Amino acid sequence: MLEDIASMDAFQRAPWNSGCLQGIVDAPFLTLTPGTRSGILRDEQFDALCRALKLRYICRLYVKELVHSNFPGPPAERLLERMVELSLYTEEHLK
Repeated sequence: MLEDIASMDAFQRAPWNSGCLQGIVDAPFLTLTPGTRSGILRDEQFDALCRALKLRYICRLYVKELVHSNFPGPPAERLLERMVELSLYTEEHLK
């Protein structure tokens, strides 16, 4: 188990090292190698995880900008609802 994802070279940038994210990344398809510092083999599965997380982050930023520019004025709660709706729709269609 890796204590802090930002300790890996691939994740030493925002949002991973910003202190804003908290939780568990469960990726059972990764190959664990106790002989390395991080315990994770940097192979095709690791690269796929990095690409997927980056795409998801970019998607969230895009959704934020879309909602912010297309729905000026509604209360913050309504904007958050729109962000969640659009984010779920976008992620579903990116698969």
